[in-house]
Amino acid sequence: MRTLKIGNFNNIKSLAYEKGEDLRGSKLTAEQKRWQKKFGDRLRELILARGYQSIYDFWINSGISDHVSRSYLNYLVNGERDPKLYLTRILAKTLGTKISMIVDFD
Repeated sequence: MRTLKIGNFNNIKSLAYEKGEDLRGSKLTAEQKRWQKKFGDRLRELILARGYQSIYDFWINSGISDHVSRSYLNYLVNGERDPKLYLTRILAKTLGTKISMIVDFD
């Protein structure tokens, strides 16, 4: 991983993700990256189907902001993070659906 100036953490995260690494340097498999992307696409689809105008609108108006930061939600929707089961359950409950509706995309 390239070294950048201190204070440029977002660039470091972007470079790591582009190389298929998480911030601890472990490689993500192609399957893991594909799964994260599918999860994010499905989450975005469900959010918009529930009438929210944007991910931000969902974050502000659904009450999910008590459980997840705006940036982490964006990472999830963009397929850049692997969600924890607990958070997936909260997202499903907030969207009025079951976990299986979020993760059943095969």
